[in-house]
Amino acid sequence: MMDTLFEDNIGRNLKTLNNLVEKKLNNDLRSLGVSLTGTQMSVMMWLHNNQGVPLTQKQIETELKLSHPTTRGINKRLVEAGLIETQVVAEDKRQIQLQLTPKGRDLLDSYSHQLKMKVDAVEAKMLTGIDANTQTILLSSIRTMIRNME
Repeated sequence: MMDTLFEDNIGRNLKTLNNLVEKKLNNDLRSLGVSLTGTQMSVMMWLHNNQGVPLTQKQIETELKLSHPTTRGINKRLVEAGLIETQVVAEDKRQIQLQLTPKGRDLLDSYSHQLKMKVDAVEAKMLTGIDANTQTILLSSIRTMIRNME
């Protein structure tokens, strides 16, 4: 009985799906020779997509729905790898501003096509057997669930 207690629980199944997608993407990154996690890449891509806009650690936390300690750890590792740099915001010393380094931009530029192909392949595999209309409903439902939990 205990094995199936949460079998039909949507949250548990979404977490399992997230774990599987994250594991696949992390393995795909390693196969490209990129020793970063999917979450680290998400932070870098968010910075890349918003170049020229000063972004704070708090904005990254909010956008990616990460905890403060998780974001700090990710940022620390990315700084140590020379992929991002941080600076304290002059007007508010509590805020940390993030930006890609030239090395970080080069990494994303070098691998962007391959990364997109890997992400698209994982998405296609995940959605195999689900028609376009159901995919639209599923995405809308997941977005609603996210808003409900914020």
